[in-house]
Amino acid sequence: MTILILGLILWTAPHVFKRVAPGPRQAMQDRMGDASKGLIALILLASVVLMVIGYRAADTQFLWGRSAATTGINNLLMLISVVLFGAGNS
Repeated sequence: MTILILGLILWTAPHVFKRVAPGPRQAMQDRMGDASKGLIALILLASVVLMVIGYRAADTQFLWGRSAATTGINNLLMLISVVLFGAGNS
């Protein structure tokens, strides 16, 4: 689970970096040019790899099991939602 969380943090950091610290990011882009985009892409690729590895290594827990009643209720609600969606677009 730690690897998964590390991957999520590593994914969030470059996305937030542009908004939180625009000055240092612009300085990095001025210094490195288009190579800064490649560096950020590599960081994001590494974060995706960490998230996949972390997800595969995480323990699974069975949290919910469907029953016949909840399946029927779900199907009825989906039918109503499709009808309402169609009525709203006509």
